[in-house]
Amino acid sequence: EAMAIGRPIITTDSTGCRECIINNINGYMVEPRDYKSLYKAMEKMIIQENSITKRMGLQSRIMAEEKFNVDEINNKMIKILKVWLWHIRVLKTF
Repeated sequence: EAMAIGRPIITTDSTGCRECIINNINGYMVEPRDYKSLYKAMEKMIIQENSITKRMGLQSRIMAEEKFNVDEINNKMIKILKVWLWHIRVLKTF
């Protein structure tokens, strides 16, 4: 959600999160359970020049539009559901 509204992000290096960030480009990635690096990332985000956080936010928005395009995701889901329905029909014939 933060990416979609053009905000820089801080996230952990874990599945589902690491796909959303390029470290130092649209935010900061920290190791899970590493409160010191989380603190440093938050501190950086707060005291940075406004132009840097704006640039990171813009990059977040661009990445969100490219990676999470609603029409593209819907088309992929439709294809998956069609294959799934085809398999159900085939299994019913046995």
